[in-house]
Amino acid sequence: MRIFAKDWGSLTNNRQMENTKLDGFTVQQEGGLTTIRQNKFWIARLGISLFMAFWLTGWSFGCGMMIKELLTKFAWFTLLFSIPFFVAWIAGAVILLSTLFGTRQISLAKDRLEFVHRVILPISKTEVLFEEIVGLNVITQGNFSNLIVQSSGEHLTISQNVSAERNEALRDFLYQQIPTIEKPRISSRPEKIMVAGKRLESPANCSWYFAESFGRETKLANQGSWELRSILFLMGINLFWNGIVSVFLVKAITVGSEWFELLFLSPFVLIGLVMAVVLLFAVIDPFRKITYAFSDYEIEWSWKYFGIGRTKTWEINAPVEIGIWLERDDIPDQYKDGTDYKLVFSCRGTKQMEIDSLNLAEAEWIGTQLDSEQTKYTLQETIKET
Repeated sequence: MRIFAKDWGSLTNNRQMENTKLDGFTVQQEGGLTTIRQNKFWIARLGISLFMAFWLTGWSFGCGMMIKELLTKFAWFTLLFSIPFFVAWIAGAVILLSTLFGTRQISLAKDRLEFVHRVILPISKTEVLFEEIVGLNVITQGNFSNLIVQSSGEHLTISQNVSAERNEALRDFLYQQIPTIEKPRISSRPEKIMVAGKRLESPANCSWYFAESFGRETKLANQGSWELRSILFLMGINLFWNGIVSVFLVKAITVGSEWFELLFLSPFVLIGLVMAVVLLFAVIDPFRKITYAFSDYEIEWSWKYFGIGRTKTWEINAPVEIGIWLERDDIPDQYKDGTDYKLVFSCRGTKQMEIDSLNLAEAEWIGTQLDSEQTKYTLQETIKET
């Protein structure tokens, strides 16, 4: 049953008097803030922790011997040989810390839901405005399930690897706590066509912004940023893969292997180089900037690192129709991240360009701003499914 109240404070105080119990979760309500923590399953955690502690003890002894060898008699071959073992030790330590101290916390404030994943320190924090939430979906896989908050912005998994019954109970509790959940934008027409809404304010966690511009143009920009989790993951994979490949490559070169042995190693070396390039671009991503300059006579796109990159221009010779297209609608919900929309710019029915990998809130906001600031641009109501 959904609860509505004009006075949020009185509603919260009434809920504080209730002793809310959710199997598998701890609920605290205080001062207008509801906090939900996923309980630790200590039997499973204890088993994993004991195994990882036992494994790390032996692995640490081996890594210590390698460090001693490097300090007393340094050799590049020994260093390359040791790198994968050091990376595996770090990965094992992360698993142990996550098992012992990892917590997932959901906080419900007056107008937003906040999810924090903490391992001693917060490693991720995401906020979703209540007005952005369009549904709560329980995805069952085998004996476990995940609870996904589906929004017009970022989709968010807030409960993982618990039974479907527990996640369904949590979902029902959240439906009661959230004062209103915006329904999916479905028109009343018989064909049930999805329609775009007007959005005047930037959505939460938006990666795009409208930059200051001069003259009659409107400038949309996207500045890159560091994602620590992605960088650490790519760095670990690079060190592990390239460390192992380097051992065999150095041995093949120094020993003087046959040409077919080097040919056999070449695909692994190529994969390692590609992974290194991906890591490099992740590290320098804060220096990447994508811009779109919109005017009544042209659209100029640029993609630059350190001010150097590519630029492309489309001339505008007719009114521009801005359409929101939904892509990959056949992908199961558990694999969606919400960025399945794109803005398509067309003149006289011919597509000129597109901005992809947007969520619905971003697409609506960008389209609304261009519709209001540029006289030749019109945001179309119907969302096209592809």
